[in-house]
Amino acid sequence: MDNILVGKQEDWILAIARRVQGRVSSFYNLGKSPQQLGGCGGDSGIYSEKPLTLSPRRSPDAGPRGQSGNNKPGFWRKAKNPISCPLPPLLYRCSRGEKLPLRSGGDCFHTQRIGQSVTLKGPFFAMPTPVTNPEQLGEPAIANADIQLLVLDIDGTIAGVSNQITQSVKEAITTVHRKGIPVAIATGRMYRSALRFHQEILSPLPLIAYQGALIKDPATELLHYHTPVASEIALELLDYFDDSTVRSQLSVHCYIDDCLYVRELTADSQAYGDRTGVTPIPYGDLRPLIAASAPTKLLALSQNTALIDELLQAFSLRYTPSELYLTKSHTTFLEAGNPAVNKGAAVRYLAEDILGLSSKNVMCIGDNFNDVEMLEYAGIGVAMGNAPEGVKAVANWVSPSVEEEGVARAIERFLL
Repeated sequence: MDNILVGKQEDWILAIARRVQGRVSSFYNLGKSPQQLGGCGGDSGIYSEKPLTLSPRRSPDAGPRGQSGNNKPGFWRKAKNPISCPLPPLLYRCSRGEKLPLRSGGDCFHTQRIGQSVTLKGPFFAMPTPVTNPEQLGEPAIANADIQLLVLDIDGTIAGVSNQITQSVKEAITTVHRKGIPVAIATGRMYRSALRFHQEILSPLPLIAYQGALIKDPATELLHYHTPVASEIALELLDYFDDSTVRSQLSVHCYIDDCLYVRELTADSQAYGDRTGVTPIPYGDLRPLIAASAPTKLLALSQNTALIDELLQAFSLRYTPSELYLTKSHTTFLEAGNPAVNKGAAVRYLAEDILGLSSKNVMCIGDNFNDVEMLEYAGIGVAMGNAPEGVKAVANWVSPSVEEEGVARAIERFLL
């Protein structure tokens, strides 16, 4: 096994990237105590001084040659200790003393090294190996999956620098419709901003907006549900954003009734409005507005990406996942929503409650950390080639980038 020394937060993604080619590494964090990392030490927190031994026993639902029930490679039950993540901002959110499994719905460690015991020494972050070719799984199940729903992200997935869907991607989506497979949108964008994409792909389904905080059917105007952030927590976040050490570096966006309110019209907010087709409304102090009406979500925007990561880490330690949903849809965006909200939960609602499907019938394509939950839920989860390594690592397949029309390539590979 390799040992990788990591001295700062950003190194974890690099360490993960080196680990995912079927090799398991031991990660050691330099100069950090369990308390500094926000954990409790031992087996009860997000930091462990003890080596964690994972047994290569087959999962009860595993299929032939280690293929698991949800088409992810090599699921193995852990032998003794729970697996948690070392630092919240990178992919999964942890809080003090909370044990978080690597994947929703499972407590398994992922590796393609079959029949082998491995030992990890925390803090650590173990992830599945991304595959760029389904045949690498050793099973044809993923290529022959019974997909009955395709869900697409917008920015970085079907819309690149041009902010438009290319003709090739449109044609591929049209072919999917002709096969009787409905196509849906799941985006962090506002409903009004996402609507033109929903209409352009001729989606017959409700539109998932605001990371899943709002699901509405454009054809009938039926609001399936709206799940805002609690006003008291939103007001606390404003206190952080207004701190003198960060205020000048942040543009704060507040979304209420599908309108975008900003405390002041910055260059970043104007550029955001130009891309999304929404006019920001300068409001000054946002507190009275939020006190009167809970926001659908809050977004902090900064060109200082290190600051965005620092805020994400701080909020992840301050709030548990049962109190606040935190994610990054872009390196410059920190988004906060209701804890019940994420794209995975929204896609599950669309698939199971509306269409009567199961996860194995769903294919999702996305490009950033806000897409992780839906990629995990789907029978086939596809990450774009322009996605961060941490996002690629949870996908079944990595497509070409958005500028290389990766969605069209993924559709051709799995649905045509």
